[in-house]
Amino acid sequence: MRNLLIVFLAAVMCSGCVTRVFFDSSEEGAEVYLDGEKVGETPFAAEISAYAWYNPFVVVKKEGYKDLKTELKKTPRAGNIAAGVIFNFWALPISLPCAFTCYGPDKRQYFELKKE
Repeated sequence: MRNLLIVFLAAVMCSGCVTRVFFDSSEEGAEVYLDGEKVGETPFAAEISAYAWYNPFVVVKKEGYKDLKTELKKTPRAGNIAAGVIFNFWALPISLPCAFTCYGPDKRQYFELKKE
């Protein structure tokens, strides 16, 4: 029973390979592209990959403003790091996904646009 509880907790803490991210900019209606694909116009929220290796190239465009080319801002995810450490010894196959999602995109991405 104890092992089942450990496996369940690890699965809950490490579940989901996508995360909801809110995109905003200094100018409303700016188009946001991830790896060349338009994902929306600011402000908006989108589901994107939470895996550490996912690092899309971001372009933010608005008429009359310079195109902004950057990457997503990322931060460590303490919950996933803790789950990986805690459950690594008891449920290695379950805890491995934690390692892949321990560093992901910030929940809020803000872009400052400059006039041309």
